[in-house]
Amino acid sequence: MQKRLRTILTVVLSIILVLSAGMLVHQQFSRRNAVRAADQAMALAGISTAPQDKPTLPEEPTIPEQPTNETPTIIEDETPPLSELPKELIPSLDRPGVWQDAPVTDDPYMDLLAETDLAALREINEDVLGWIIIPDTYVNHPLMDGDDNSFYLDHAWDRTPSFYGSVFLEQQSSSDLTDFNTILYGHNMGDENIFGSLKHYNDEAYWKEHPYVYIVDDRGVHRYEIFAAYEASIRSIVYVLDFDDDLRERFIEAAVEHSVIDTGITPVITNRILTLSTCTGYTKNTRWVVQARLVSARDAE
Repeated sequence: MQKRLRTILTVVLSIILVLSAGMLVHQQFSRRNAVRAADQAMALAGISTAPQDKPTLPEEPTIPEQPTNETPTIIEDETPPLSELPKELIPSLDRPGVWQDAPVTDDPYMDLLAETDLAALREINEDVLGWIIIPDTYVNHPLMDGDDNSFYLDHAWDRTPSFYGSVFLEQQSSSDLTDFNTILYGHNMGDENIFGSLKHYNDEAYWKEHPYVYIVDDRGVHRYEIFAAYEASIRSIVYVLDFDDDLRERFIEAAVEHSVIDTGITPVITNRILTLSTCTGYTKNTRWVVQARLVSARDAE
């Protein structure tokens, strides 16, 4: 009887060992595939990661002074977004200026990223919406706009299977990034790839070194200023997509209140918010989010 039990145990352990080895091989293969896809994307888009090619930004982010007792003046933008223009008008606009959300700055990254070749990426996959980068971090990827919120969880930007997945736009968010709250998803990878480095925004020193998120799309380069980072429930206001003014105020208040870093930045309801969402690794019911507001834009040439 004991001999039989030892035999069964040996077989079970052997199966576990084979399965574990198989999973390890699969993970290594997927990682190599993810690295290959990332290198290919940067080469096609013309994105350089060489330190000597990176312009130096100011050490301290620009933090606007906040009035203590005064209600901020809200200036309504009467310029309609592209999504609201008549369809017959849009093709005639080779260089629409209607989308610009804030004054263009002399930020050197704006010029550098303006050369990103999105057309080359779309020759391989038309789902490429743009490019997202947080300089000097692992967040440096094509931004995908798929048909659902599942495909790019386990596919690289070129549609090859990969448990690294991709950075992708929430299905219900507008592709022109004009929503009050635009949500992007990406995995929290152990090697800090995709959105794995976002966890470092629990440290104010890290935020000061990496205060901006840049997104390149067909309209140009958008610069977002990070103002909050915290753990949020999947049922929280973070994931609301339809807002009235009251809900926008509550959204901003909740973000500033729950942020684990004090940036001194408080958006107003006319700002456009970018929410980067990744898993925490602790529970399926919460996510780690980093939020930024649009502060400047450079239109496409």
